[in-house]
Order: sequence, then C-alpha cells, then structure tokens
Amino acid sequence: MKRMKMFSAKLGLVLLLAILTTACEKSDVPETDDLKKQPGEAYTYAAISEIEIPDVIESGVPATFVVTYEKPTPCYEFKQLQLQTEGTTTIVSVTLLNDTDAFCMQVIEQETTQFTHTFPAPGNYYLEYMYYDEIKTIQLRVQ
Repeated sequence: MKRMKMFSAKLGLVLLLAILTTACEKSDVPETDDLKKQPGEAYTYAAISEIEIPDVIESGVPATFVVTYEKPTPCYEFKQLQLQTEGTTTIVSVTLLNDTDAFCMQVIEQETTQFTHTFPAPGNYYLEYMYYDEIKTIQLRVQ
C-alpha cells in the first residue's frame, strides 16, 4: 500500500512536470499577430498615393483595386495590406517592415499591391486612405 502511494505520487509529479515543460514551449504557440516585431525591426504605415478603381463595380461581384504606395527608403518591405470596413466606408492601409539595423539611402520608392473587395448591395461606398498627413476619400458607385 505504501509502495502504491509512492508510485502514484511519483507518477503525478512526472505528469505535472511534463505538462509544465510542454506548455511553456514557445514553438507550440500559434502566431496570432502577423505584426510581431523582432529585434532591429520597426513597422510603419505607407503613404498611399493612388488607388486605381475598376470602371464598373457590381454588387456581389469581387472588384479588384490596385494600390500604389510609397516606401520611405529601400530598406522598407511590404508586410500586409489592411482593410477595415465600417458601414459604407472601407479604410485601406499598407503596413511596411523596416530593418532598423541596415544602412539605407533616403530615396522614396513607389510600389503597388492589389486587393479585392465585394460590396453587398448597390449604392454609394467610400474608400479612405492616408497620403502622408492627408486623409483622401474616393466615392464609389456600386451597381
């Protein structure tokens, strides 16, 4: 009986240590935030200089938009395009990743990316984006 209690206590301790050891491994934790910084990295929003819109936009049909944005230096790289829709307004932003440890010339570069968006019903919709300190708005007529 005493041996059985000792065995149960040891088994319980081993199981507890195994759970604590595996629960703390960082590699098992899924990445939920795409914008986690590493040492020597910095994020910023790009200035969007233009959004090209399709000639015709129909409700329920995905429409493709081309976004032209400016990188402050060649050391910045595209990280992600974000769309945030509230009512009839969609805010468009481009996130850039900068390697702060690298040496870069101060030359503005333009690049493009694209996104698709489906509007649920006919009517007027708006795209908003930042061009440096100015908020720009594009009115869209969806058929």
